[in-house]
Amino acid sequence: MAPIDDARVRAFARAREASQAVQAGVQRRLAEVTSAAEARALQDEAERELRAVVEASGLSMEDYAGVAQRMGHDAELRERVEAASGRLRDLDTAP
Repeated sequence: MAPIDDARVRAFARAREASQAVQAGVQRRLAEVTSAAEARALQDEAERELRAVVEASGLSMEDYAGVAQRMGHDAELRERVEAASGRLRDLDTAP
């Protein structure tokens, strides 16, 4: 398996951070829906938003899914992504 370069790790970390924010917002909004149609519309919107944040990071959905899957069995990659995510969070909270 080919190594994942630092640029892809940073892109994945950015996409993952943004997608977690989208998912949290969707979960809050799902609690307020009153019909299956509303829930499906919200899920469709969430899928579009997730695709947009992933692609804005410079990855395709396939690349994103591949990195996420690989993290499940590659501890070194998982550590690299966690470190990149931590640096992103540090930048977000810097004064």
